Amino acid sequence: MDAEVLTEDEAASMLVAHVFSGAIGPPRDKAVAYALVEATPTAFVWSAALEDLDGPAVPVDRFRIRIDRRTREISSPQPMVLTRQELAHAILSATGQHLASAARLTGGALSVSYQVTVHEAPDVAYVVQLRHHGRVASMDALMTFLSRTVDHHVLPIPLVFPIPGEKERQEATSMGRQITLLVDGEIASTTYPSMSHVERLTFVRKMALAFQACWRLPLPEPRLIGELVASTTTDGDVIFEVDPDRHHGLGGPFSSVRDYLRAYIRSSLANLEKQQGIDDYKERYLDRIRNLLLGGGGMGGGCGPLPCLYTPQTPGEGGLNSSA
Repeated sequence: MDAEVLTEDEAASMLVAHVFSGAIGPPRDKAVAYALVEATPTAFVWSAALEDLDGPAVPVDRFRIRIDRRTREISSPQPMVLTRQELAHAILSATGQHLASAARLTGGALSVSYQVTVHEAPDVAYVVQLRHHGRVASMDALMTFLSRTVDHHVLPIPLVFPIPGEKERQEATSMGRQITLLVDGEIASTTYPSMSHVERLTFVRKMALAFQACWRLPLPEPRLIGELVASTTTDGDVIFEVDPDRHHGLGGPFSSVRDYLRAYIRSSLANLEKQQGIDDYKERYLDRIRNLLLGGGGMGGGCGPLPCLYTPQTPGEGGLNSSA
């Protein structure tokens, strides 16, 4: 690729500076939360928001910002929202019911959430989320499988209502919509600090049981290391397969722990090489670390240069920068 084409790290730096300049609102005493939505040879598309980490829990406005990799032009921020018409169409497609009311809902680190009600069932509330992090169709299938096979007292999972054609829609737009029943309660991160020691132990035990239920998933054979993806057949059965890792951008899937760890360590080295602000540290230790991993320490393998195992971060990776 042309050396003058913007890299992901350069684009992220431009994005943060742009947001801190006031592009999406006053940045004073706030942090920039951002995530990569889409990467193409010509542009990066980001989700960006200003968050008051010490303020009250309120819905966060997120904006879609495109940066041209060749011209370095930054687009005008576009609000990431679902209009009332879009919410009504999604609810009708998934449930056969008609939208009565809609309001923004707090919660979700990377999503935009709404609480909606319908005319046919006034006492029922749904959550509609606009999200790019993760495959919505796969999450719907996984949640459906777990709700059928695990005691809801062990792992309470809200009912999901898949939107027909959402897999194809997300592939085309980079944004997916997910609909679930609203579960009343408070976000654990807001209540945990005030819990007593006994309450915390009870909470942790319940979390352990939930993780144990997830470990009992019927994993496909042969066993591979990567991203577990669920899909639903025409008969309603949920099947699983393992795809390349996207969260860390490692590729794969890997057939052994050794291969996975090799890729993970190499990607960590690449991130260290790109890290800014630690030049003294890198001057003292980087060559030794590189020699240890790529020299005679067993990491060389048959791959050759580092880029053969490391791939750039994929959409969904993001960060949180300190306040302006």
